[in-house]
Order: sequence, then C-alpha cells, then structure tokens
Amino acid sequence: MRYHHQQSKHIKAIHSLGLNATLIGLAYAAVETVWSIYIYSFFPNESQMGFVSAIFSLATLASLLFAFPLFKKFSPHKLLFASVGINSIILALFAHIHSPIMLIIFGTLNAILIGVRVQAFGVLLRHNSTNKKIFTDEKYVYLLMNIGWIIGPLVAGYIANTIATRAVMVFASIALLLSVYSITYNQKTFRKEKQELKEHISIILNIKDFFRNKKRILAYCLSGGLEVWWAIPYIFLPVIMIELYGFNIKTVGMFLFAIEIPLIITEYIMQKKDIKNIRKIMGIGFFIASAMALIAGLTGNIYIILGAFVTGSFGIGFVEPNVESFFFSITKEKESERFYGSFMTAKQVGSFVGKAIVATILLTLPIQVGILSVGLVVFILGIWSIKGK
Repeated sequence: MRYHHQQSKHIKAIHSLGLNATLIGLAYAAVETVWSIYIYSFFPNESQMGFVSAIFSLATLASLLFAFPLFKKFSPHKLLFASVGINSIILALFAHIHSPIMLIIFGTLNAILIGVRVQAFGVLLRHNSTNKKIFTDEKYVYLLMNIGWIIGPLVAGYIANTIATRAVMVFASIALLLSVYSITYNQKTFRKEKQELKEHISIILNIKDFFRNKKRILAYCLSGGLEVWWAIPYIFLPVIMIELYGFNIKTVGMFLFAIEIPLIITEYIMQKKDIKNIRKIMGIGFFIASAMALIAGLTGNIYIILGAFVTGSFGIGFVEPNVESFFFSITKEKESERFYGSFMTAKQVGSFVGKAIVATILLTLPIQVGILSVGLVVFILGIWSIKGK
C-alpha cells in the first residue's frame, strides 16, 4: 500500500506540474509572439532590437547564477509561486509602458524573475520524479508546455491584430495568474522538499565544479545551441516579416503556431519510444535543423525561409525534450539543486550568443548570413553530440 501511495502521489505531482507548464507555456508563447515587435516599437531598428533582447538574456543569465543561494532558504515551490506571481504583475505593467528606459528596467526585472522561475520549476520536477522515470516525466511535462506554445501564438496574433499588441501582455498576465492558482491549489501533491545543501558554496566554485565533468559540458552546449536556433524565428523573423515583407501580426502568430506543430509531433512520438542512444538522436536532430538553415540561408524567398524553419522544428524536437533529461541522467539527485542553475544558464548564454551574432551581422549584412551562421553552429553541435566523448 505504501508503494502504491507513493506511485499515486508521484503521478499527481507530475500531472500538476504538467498543468502548470501548459499555463506558463501559453503565457510566454503569447509574449514571445509579439516581444520583438514590442521592443521594435521602442527601438525601431532590427539590430538595436536584437541587442536589447540580448541584454535581457544576460539578466536572466545573471539570475540563474546568483539564484542558487535562494534554494538554501526557500523551497522550489515557494520560489516558483513568487516568481510567477510577480512576473504576472510585470506583464500587466508592460501594457502601460511607453518609455524606452522603463522598458529596459521592467524588462530586466522580468528577465531576472524568469531565471528564478525556470530553475525552481526544474528542481521541483526533479524532486517529484525518480531516476527511472525522469526521462518519461520530462517528456510528458514539456510536451504539455509545448501545447501552450502552440496555442499561445494563435491567441496572441488574434488579440494583437484585433485589439493591440499591448493587450497580449494582459492576456499573458492572466494566464500566469491562473498558473499561480494552480501552484497553490496543487501544493499538497508535491513531495516534501529537503534542503540538502547546508554549506555555502561560492558561485565561482559551483561553476568550476560543473564544468569539470565533460558530459555536463556537452549537455550545456547542446542546450545553448537550441536557443541559438530559436533566436531567428522568435526574435528576428517576426520583425522582418512585418517591416520588410508587409505581413500582419496575425500571420506572424500563424507562423509561430506552425513552427511548434512539428515539435509537438516529434516529442509525442519520442515520449512513446524507449530511446537507447539519446546522444545520437540529438545529433540527428541538429543535422536536420542545420540542413534547413542552409536552405533558408541560400534563398531570398520569405516563404521558403519560413517553411524551412517550420521543417527544422522536426529536428529540434529530437533535441529539446532530451537534453535536460540527459543532464539529469548524468547528475546525482543530491547535486541537482546545486548544478541545475548552472546548467540552465546554457539557455541564456545560447540566447545571448544567437541574438548578438545575428544583430551584429544585421549591421552590415542581410538576415540570410545570420541564418547560415546559426546553421553552422547547430551543425557543429550535431557532430559533437554523436562523436564527442
């Protein structure tokens, strides 16, 4: 009976996290659909917009590095509650901001809270799973999150097209408030969290210890590579579609909706499979993405570019649900709190690198060169995933 009870509680906890992931995915997918366009309204230049977005990535990076001590004082559940709750307030404020300075201030605060939220959610998921089930649980939860990422762009495109871009921020704020309610309502389903790290470990030492393990370095770079890829469709293509090719924001939402569908299909199929060689699967995924980037980078036809990125999402679907599971599989449970924050900085490093590279290229060269550069990065990562030690 005790085993059955533990199993039942585990299932309830994972379902609760899945619901929370769907609401968070819905909120941030809606914001990401209009985010570059929103920033562009303050900084009307593709390169400037890219650099401002890169600054926010650095803020999240700093948050992930310095948030580690918070997990010695507060449980991941409480940190998730606080970060999502304050995030919802800031998103509502975005609807009323008209100053570039205020955008940078609140955008930076928002980015910091995203770092806390990402780390808290990941640790909470790890605490409520087991070594045997972490791969399955990760895929299930992030599959639900991607459902939110499918719905979000369609809703955001419709709201922005019929009301205003800023109204999307209000919608996202409401979705996060529902997430806060979900966290509160389902808190009894989560395992009682133990504070396993009693001693103070410096941030520098923590980072050094993280990078002593070659497999953790690989997991870090593969995770960062995903964000390098996503910089093109979520930050640069929406503005280019509207400013250079005359698309409306509703079409942008439809494109970002379409780009998530292959991701969902691939992740759903993989959830049903017992993967034996996860590194080979991720390598193949990066090769598919790099091939599509090559096609997109060698054409000036916007429809081919958009189609290539939608197709490339099939490849990304081989990587995204597996890279975090790969990290947890090579990390002891008692070390997950300590190293998870360092691991999650990979996303922000990759996001910053992708945005900064493309923004710099756009100062003098067309977007196609930026796309080819991103394609080269993911191609190299594909080789490393399969061949690296």
